[in-house]
Amino acid sequence: VWVEDQKFLAATKAIAESRQCSIILVTHPRKGAKTGGLHDMAGGSALQRFTHSVFWMKKTDGQDGVNVRHRMGHVFNTKVNRVITVLKARNGAGTGHQIGMYFDPQTFLFAEQGFMIDDDEPTPRRSTKNWKPRQTYHGPRPSQNGVHEMSNTTPKNESDF
Repeated sequence: VWVEDQKFLAATKAIAESRQCSIILVTHPRKGAKTGGLHDMAGGSALQRFTHSVFWMKKTDGQDGVNVRHRMGHVFNTKVNRVITVLKARNGAGTGHQIGMYFDPQTFLFAEQGFMIDDDEPTPRRSTKNWKPRQTYHGPRPSQNGVHEMSNTTPKNESDF
C-alpha cells in the first residue's frame, strides 16, 4: 500500500510542477484517532512524509473569549468554533501554531479570526459584546437562486487564468 501512496504523491507532484500550482489533498483521521498528530491521518505514511504542509482541523464547543493575534499584529478577544493546527510546515515557520476560525452554519463560510495565543499575553481591550465574524472567504458565494457566484478576486473567464 505504501508504494501506491508514494506513486500517487509523485504523480500529484508532477502535475503541480507542470501546472505551477499547489494541490490540496484532504483526508480524515484514522479510526480511533484522538490526539490530532501526523500519525493520526488516515492513509499511508507517504502522506506525512512527502507533503509540504499538514493542517488539522478540529471542531470546538464554540469557545467565547479566546485571545487571538490578527495578521496585522493586534490582539483581540473573539469567538471560535474551529481550530486549525499546523502540524507540518516544511518551507516556513508555523509548525505548532493554532489558527482560530469561525464557521457560520447558515452560510457555510469560514472566517479566520487569527493565531490563537497563550493566556499570559496582555488582555486585549476589545470585547465580544457586539461580535460578528470577519469574513475573509474569497471563493464561490451562494446566491439567492442556489447558483454559486465567484468573488471579484477570481478570474471570470478562461483567458484570465
